[in-house]
Amino acid sequence: MFRQSRPYPDPLVKVYDLRTMRALPPIPFPSGPAFIHVLPKRTSSLVVTSLQGLVNVVDASDPGAPGEFHQLDMTSYLTSLSVSPTGTYIASGDAEGVIHLLSQAPEDTSLPLNGFDGQPIPWADHSAPMPDIEWTDSTPLSSIGMPYYDSPLLSAWSPVVVSTPYYPPPARIPPQILATMKMNDNIAYAPLPKELRGHRNLIPVGPKKDAARFRSGKPRKEHTNDRPLFESTEIPQFYRRVEIEYSKFGVEDFDFGYEVSLQSKGAKVNSKHRFYNQTSYSGLETHILNSYTNALVQSLHYIHPIRQLAKSHITTDCGSEHCLLCELGFVSRMLEDAKGTNCQSSNFCRTVGVLAQGANAIELVDYGRENAEVDYAQKIQTFHRFLIDHLTAEGNSFPSNPRIVNRTEENDQQDLVGAPITQLLGVDAKNVIVCQSCKATREKENMTHIIDLNYPRKVRLL
Repeated sequence: MFRQSRPYPDPLVKVYDLRTMRALPPIPFPSGPAFIHVLPKRTSSLVVTSLQGLVNVVDASDPGAPGEFHQLDMTSYLTSLSVSPTGTYIASGDAEGVIHLLSQAPEDTSLPLNGFDGQPIPWADHSAPMPDIEWTDSTPLSSIGMPYYDSPLLSAWSPVVVSTPYYPPPARIPPQILATMKMNDNIAYAPLPKELRGHRNLIPVGPKKDAARFRSGKPRKEHTNDRPLFESTEIPQFYRRVEIEYSKFGVEDFDFGYEVSLQSKGAKVNSKHRFYNQTSYSGLETHILNSYTNALVQSLHYIHPIRQLAKSHITTDCGSEHCLLCELGFVSRMLEDAKGTNCQSSNFCRTVGVLAQGANAIELVDYGRENAEVDYAQKIQTFHRFLIDHLTAEGNSFPSNPRIVNRTEENDQQDLVGAPITQLLGVDAKNVIVCQSCKATREKENMTHIIDLNYPRKVRLL
């Protein structure tokens, strides 16, 4: 503080508790504090002195308690203050170069110069003299100690020769993880952000070849003789991720049957090699809505009786506008004729959406939005039952259904048979109902096409 434009000491000693970050009641000192020291071995006691030589020892934890007052005999003003580490001596220096010493020790105690005995100086150990060796023909060389040297030894290899690799430092933790990190029992944890997911099972690849993988660029480019080589073989080739790069014309311009020319070493023989699908079996594209049905469609395609039934149905005069059996037959015929070329089940997926909305089965419709809460196992089971029920109804021409499966049972002599899908996939079942009270039993025969496996559902955390 200032008085008449001159600095003047504050008559209060302000105390703060750093544990709770709050101010404690101040200690009054009318003479104005000039030097403040903590008294060792009494951590709550302070030594406050003024410029006029007034020494006050107060307790900061109990400002109301009576303190200790001492007045130094001096004719000038105080310039320095120091307290010994043991708290026994308090030394003050004034402007005339006089040291004033206050002590709690008895009068007959010798006054140490620095207030403590000090620590012993560590000295280096003396090396033991080398023993005398009597050299004979049988004296081993190991008895001679290693001499002192001032140049690098032959065993000191350079870092270029050393085979020990130098590993890079660990990667820094991204800031978005540090922002959401929480501590629990000295263990830090944080959720993984979405932008950092999906980087597993990836390996570096070589530089991309400027090859014409798009139909729009084939007339202006030529094929290269090399396939892109992977720098690492940690991930098997069948499990590597295939990245489809679309041009400005969309997926229709991407050439799934892209071929590269391979030339064998030592021979002038060129051969064509498919880059993506090297088999004669075609696949279905997944960039359309309701494409989650592709796996089930391809499974039914490779069941020979169902494939033949679907292909024979497209030769009939079907009066239904939206018929899944017709669309399955067209997809099967398309996969057979493609011979390894990619196909689209657009009409089949569109028919699934129309029939699902008509039957109020909204859970089967794919709206093109990713939802993390979708139970895909339940969804594909529901669609499987939905598809088989429609194939059964659309292929049923009762009472003129053809006999597909020849049975040796007694009822096989009847002329009336069920729907073709029922003959192929039907399972005869019998429900037995027993009353718990009267033990009455009632049996009921029924026919089912699908047996569902109930998986334990995931528990949702609230």
